Amino acid sequence: MIVAIGSTSRTASASCDSGAPPSYDDVSYIRIAIYSLVGQLHPWFTYEGSFERSLGALGDPNRDHADVTLVARRATKFSGQFEADDPISSFRGLVDVLSRDDFFNMRLHRASGYYLDGPEDEILVARCGVETILTTLPYGSAADLDDNQGRALFRLERDLQDAVFAQKWRTPKDGVRAFSKAPP
Repeated sequence: MIVAIGSTSRTASASCDSGAPPSYDDVSYIRIAIYSLVGQLHPWFTYEGSFERSLGALGDPNRDHADVTLVARRATKFSGQFEADDPISSFRGLVDVLSRDDFFNMRLHRASGYYLDGPEDEILVARCGVETILTTLPYGSAADLDDNQGRALFRLERDLQDAVFAQKWRTPKDGVRAFSKAPP
């Protein structure tokens, strides 16, 4: 498991212009939904985060804004509904994981057979008004989860889960921290 996540400092660089190379700095929304109908050992949680960069002339990072929530139900370090204690660091930490694991270059291959039952996982990332989704849900056809790309998806899911649950969370009602210790 990852013990802690780090946030690298980013300079605002718009790369949404036509022809510009993709940049993780432009990520504005992340949704991770991990769920399986089978087995109590497979995690079931949903992380949702949105980020708005300051639109001032100098892009003052002190005015950036993020909303980050977590609903954890099964096979996770804790259960319930939570808000990130530090939503900007939370969001940026997950963007760091997406970048390190090369999310935008991942591709899942069509399965040669069918899975009767398996994980129903989805990672959605929005940047520049475009949503990129990696999913195990069979939209049109099932994805091969046993090849290198399938294994890379599961590695990304583990890395994201480790990062999410290493963060500090609080309950939405009373602001009391629900989790404040990084996993061993």
